[in-house]
Amino acid sequence: MEYGKYFSNLRNIRMVDTTNKTEKQTTKEVESLIHNFLNVHVENLKKFL
Repeated sequence: MEYGKYFSNLRNIRMVDTTNKTEKQTTKEVESLIHNFLNVHVENLKKFL
């Protein structure tokens, strides 16, 4: 798991554990991560508008 440790300190990289998850569960988790990421950036952009 050295790969995960190497990237764990980078802000915009997220690890998604797919162990024992269906494709649908994994997709839902990834969509949630993307949604949260975009919301944070939209809120930050609003401060400058």
